[in-house]
Amino acid sequence: MPDSGEFGFEGGTELGAVFKQLPAQLAEGAVRGGLKAGAKVFLKEAQSLAPLGHYPLPRRRGVREAIGTLREGMRVVSHKAGEELIAGITFIKAAFYWRFVEYGTNASEAHTTKKSGRHYRAHHATRKKPFLRPAFDTMQGQAVDAVVDYARRRVSQIQVKDARIAFGGEEEG
Repeated sequence: MPDSGEFGFEGGTELGAVFKQLPAQLAEGAVRGGLKAGAKVFLKEAQSLAPLGHYPLPRRRGVREAIGTLREGMRVVSHKAGEELIAGITFIKAAFYWRFVEYGTNASEAHTTKKSGRHYRAHHATRKKPFLRPAFDTMQGQAVDAVVDYARRRVSQIQVKDARIAFGGEEEG
């Protein structure tokens, strides 16, 4: 049960060549922003596919979890792992049960452990209701488009800014 997915696209080498011409910090910011733009496409689709509960969850630590916690608890994050930039979707703590919804659960019988004597309740199995994988599968093309569009816009903004600085420097000198 993988918790992540990867996708690639054509033209990445040309885009990489453009980024290599930019200063490292600007290129990293453009790539990170592009990855976040692509992840937002997946996020919107996953939110629309995530099932809603029929009733509020019971109180936990005095707080009643509202219907829609799973949908509203999704966030886009990005981080750097070594030389690799990664963007994805994560969940707030209140939506910890996303795995149970996505992958389903097995039934468990009531039992007591020998070592601690602790009693565990029985629970029924839940059917899986995938929402992340279908979102990922259906939106890959649009996510790639979002990444490329963001990167192109960002590179053109950087080039225009560099041209203004160069033009301003020539005017003063």
